[in-house]
Amino acid sequence: MNKANLSAEELVGRWEERREIKNLMGRYAVSFLLKKEASMFADFWAAREDVCMGLNDGWYVGREAIANWFAAIDRATALKAELLKADLPDKLEGQDLKDLYGIGDFDVKPLGTPVIELADDLKTAKGIWYSQGSKADVTESGPVSYWTFGVFAVDFVREDEQWKIWHLQYLENIKTLCGQSWAEPEKPFPELEAFAVLKDLKLPEPTEKVTLMEYYSPKKPMARFPLPPVPYDTFVNTFSYGYEKEV
Repeated sequence: MNKANLSAEELVGRWEERREIKNLMGRYAVSFLLKKEASMFADFWAAREDVCMGLNDGWYVGREAIANWFAAIDRATALKAELLKADLPDKLEGQDLKDLYGIGDFDVKPLGTPVIELADDLKTAKGIWYSQGSKADVTESGPVSYWTFGVFAVDFVREDEQWKIWHLQYLENIKTLCGQSWAEPEKPFPELEAFAVLKDLKLPEPTEKVTLMEYYSPKKPMARFPLPPVPYDTFVNTFSYGYEKEV
């Protein structure tokens, strides 16, 4: 598309579409901070059956796989609140578990360096963001904190006059306990009896288990990030951030 041939109205319209995509991803990132995992799949993801999500250790392919991943985080958040309430009776006794939901968790994923491209046909869009964040969590060692640096690479699709997530990769190149070196093997904190049950708490396994990104190590080449989107006319004529089965 030759942008010089677009009318002022068309250019403003495309600017508005980019703004909606930026706001969608901003709300998505803030929802992790606000512990909204119970509703995030319904709120942000497309109704299509071919949605997929890629994390460091593999692909979650299809609606059920992604929904189960979010549901597992929701259950874990509720359990962590129970454990903290039991471990801190002098501070939390008498408080409702619904009000304590999310306590001990701080998952901030600020979005920077955006590159967003709309298809010429306005049916799909693509975007990539780098996130230099941090995460407080409750583990078998009790409350801990991490540095988390990673990238979001997303394909969007237009559904019912709204942009929705179609394919999403969130790939971390750094996840390191605060106070420890990124360049050294992680040194786990001692396990605490009050939180030992969390040792076996695992998220669902990926549908397709494959290493999409290795964590940073000074002994390995720098991990390759997904490519930024480039201008395109329609989705069949560009690359996908989604799962593609090897043949």
